[in-house]
Amino acid sequence: STTYGKGLVQVVKSLPYNTSLKMTTAKYYTPSGRSIQSIEYENGEGTATPDSVGRAFKTKGGRTVRDRHGIEPDVMINAESPSELEEALQRRAAFFFYANHFAAENDAIAPDFQATDATLTDFQAWLDAQDFTYRTDGERSVTKLQEEFATIGYDAVQDEIAALQRAVESEKQAGFRRHATELKHHLQEEILARFVTESDQIRAELGYDPQVQRAVTLLQSDDSYANILSVR
Repeated sequence: STTYGKGLVQVVKSLPYNTSLKMTTAKYYTPSGRSIQSIEYENGEGTATPDSVGRAFKTKGGRTVRDRHGIEPDVMINAESPSELEEALQRRAAFFFYANHFAAENDAIAPDFQATDATLTDFQAWLDAQDFTYRTDGERSVTKLQEEFATIGYDAVQDEIAALQRAVESEKQAGFRRHATELKHHLQEEILARFVTESDQIRAELGYDPQVQRAVTLLQSDDSYANILSVR
């Protein structure tokens, strides 16, 4: 995503009566003379710079870039939306509380610990013991449809509604299998937080970060890297 565009150098001067004055004393510029500052201030209020504002600059490779708009990414990585199951588990802080349970049952973990299918199976068993339930959008839609047909007296469609309910429930039950990779990632993240340092947690997370992985792939490809820096 585009950066905030912090391009101001500021110092804080202490004043009487426990007050301070923050003064802008300089600005940062890229080697081409472009300011990346994307927020303008007037009377102490910050406003984003409109897209129509900003001078055009040329990079060394000949690309056109504009100032006062932060730093725009050359490669966009679309964030994947969490599944309904993940959202329901996060609302209940299920990963957090399971990690507490796991830490209480285990004195230590392997240095290269990873959440496995066995971890996920144990998590499901723990959820069952916690009477974890949630409703999907599909379930709510079928219930609403059933109520609407009942209101207008369409009793003949009840078999079809029941078939829909069974299909939706089957899809829901398959959620743990379908989203196993994401669920194990959440579990690993929380479990590691109970046993290792913050640095080790960050190091383990890098393998799951799509932006980091894409950056590594890009930097390992001379052709792709050169293509980004060329004129477009």
